[in-house]
Amino acid sequence: VANGSATVEVDDVADAISRISDAAVAAGGYVESSQIGGGGASVPLDGVATDSRSPRGSSSGWVSVRVPAESLTTVMDDLSDVGTVTMSSVSRSDVTDQAIDLRARVAAAEASVARLTELIAQASSVGDLITAESALSERQAQLDADRQQLESLEAQVALSTLSVRLDARAQLET
Repeated sequence: VANGSATVEVDDVADAISRISDAAVAAGGYVESSQIGGGGASVPLDGVATDSRSPRGSSSGWVSVRVPAESLTTVMDDLSDVGTVTMSSVSRSDVTDQAIDLRARVAAAEASVARLTELIAQASSVGDLITAESALSERQAQLDADRQQLESLEAQVALSTLSVRLDARAQLET
């Protein structure tokens, strides 16, 4: 799992959010969230600010995007086209062992569910049936949870999160 963060000084915070958002989409990703200014002027995916005040001229903002893991470095390198990158970092964590463990747990649970389903079909008494159905319900719930956790982990590996803080450059007064 790879994630990046950066701080960029820009001339126009709203324009920078738009450009970073466009770069994420072009790379096959999407905008997770963004904000312009500190007053809560959120910018939804359509790029239209929900605050009645104009977001133009805001002194700060941020955008969080999800991009394919193999595109993270390129998208981060392209931040220098948006403004001056003052901080940049990437963190990576190896989740191979966790994925292997989850896959093994899913396979074992699938086998257990199949065995319990056979036992239910062969149950010779109401007590056996109730016991097998109870065990099946528990195993199926665990299987569903493990599958969901594995899907979430695979999604984290496939898409990296890039969080960018944007600060407006100080304008010189003349």
